[in-house]
Amino acid sequence: MISPEVHSIGSVDVSDPLATWQPSDRAFYLDLDVFMGPAGTEVEERFTLYVCSPAWLEKSIEDNGPLDGRHMFIANEFDYPRIRAWIDSVVKDSTGADWDEVAAKLGRYFAWEFEPGTYVWSSGDEDIDTRINGEPEP
Repeated sequence: MISPEVHSIGSVDVSDPLATWQPSDRAFYLDLDVFMGPAGTEVEERFTLYVCSPAWLEKSIEDNGPLDGRHMFIANEFDYPRIRAWIDSVVKDSTGADWDEVAAKLGRYFAWEFEPGTYVWSSGDEDIDTRINGEPEP
């Protein structure tokens, strides 16, 4: 059974440490990049969580029309400890027989950089199972 682990969390939208950052407006939005991989390995992939406030959603819908809410974490305030606890809870419950199963479970909550249908492997790349186990999937 493979369990994922969080290697790091960051955001290109924020220059301050996430633990102390606070938005300047009630209408806030940021991409939170969560780098995860199989526990005990250095292998990692990026999963993105879109963190925003109801005020931002309202403004975005007013300006742009309907919005797809997949992979969003919506809260009135930016509370990093609460967000981190939620991420840790999702990660804890996302075990699987192989990394594809784990990543599919994580993909219900986060935008996975390699989600099927959104990424095409180049001929020189190997899949994560090969990097972890040294053998390709059958």
